[in-house]
Amino acid sequence: MNIYLDNTITMSEYSGEAKYRPKRYQSIGKLFKKRVPIISWLPKYDADQAVSDLIAGVTVGLTVMPQGLAYATLAGLEPQV
Repeated sequence: MNIYLDNTITMSEYSGEAKYRPKRYQSIGKLFKKRVPIISWLPKYDADQAVSDLIAGVTVGLTVMPQGLAYATLAGLEPQV
């Protein structure tokens, strides 16, 4: 009697495929929420977050415009480019 034959496993068990299979979506709604994330966070979006995003956008815009002008000058281009 060979003791190795009693403890055999399949290739999928050995490679871990049986444990790490991707989850199947139960409905189209879950798949749609995963593909379009705005659907899940937009209902929770409030005025405080909108003001914070507006301030962040203006700050980034005011920082990036002079930076772009400086890079254009360093590259030997006119600032209009």
